[in-house]
Amino acid sequence: MAGGTQQHETFVNSGASLPSWAASQKGKIFHRTSDDTYWMAGSSTWEQIPDAASLLNYILKSIFTAKGQVLGASASAAPGVLAPGANTHVLTADSAQALGFKWAAPSLPSGISRTVWFPAETDTLRTGYRTKPMGNGAQMEFNFIAPADFNSLTSFVLVGWPSDTFSGGEVTINSSYGAAGEAYNNHTETSGLISSYAATANQFKELDVSGEVDSLAANDYGSIQIVHGNISGETMYYLGLKMVYTT
Repeated sequence: MAGGTQQHETFVNSGASLPSWAASQKGKIFHRTSDDTYWMAGSSTWEQIPDAASLLNYILKSIFTAKGQVLGASASAAPGVLAPGANTHVLTADSAQALGFKWAAPSLPSGISRTVWFPAETDTLRTGYRTKPMGNGAQMEFNFIAPADFNSLTSFVLVGWPSDTFSGGEVTINSSYGAAGEAYNNHTETSGLISSYAATANQFKELDVSGEVDSLAANDYGSIQIVHGNISGETMYYLGLKMVYTT
């Protein structure tokens, strides 16, 4: 009888004087006495069957009983299952929980510096910029909203530039702001008359307005009002408000 192909085994062939080689039948189990191991025939190869002790290291799929469950461990070699969480919740480490984690609503990062820009509401163009032009005695308002992740204010400025250089200009900064469900002027603050307003021709000027929003909180709606006194007959072209804050 000639040698057979690897993974084949002998079968009785009633039509021949000798057994024949043929592919093992899938699912057939073979005991190898040399090392006392068990093997099962696959489609083209033999796969070793784990012994009973090894099977203890496997996790049965029946441990999962519902969609969305997550596998965890309460201790060494102690698997457990966490029930599905609510929509939009995320896995969060928590040593007080049996499995060491839980489902929780995502939290906003803190201590991060962010900048937000509130453009002036205007159709006036000045050298390619949309600006609000203001001269002597003019009054204008600039709206804003404190972002949802607002924690503390770093800086708050009104940005613009003048048509020509001036100094000793007069300006007053007023504010009104409040949250949804509050009066539009729940908070009102004013700088009083500032008589040292100065700017250089065609150079960006940042006018500090942070002192007029001392009670600002996340999601507050507000308005900064600028009132010009005498600014030497020049025109300021305001672009909008720039807020820098930390979360």
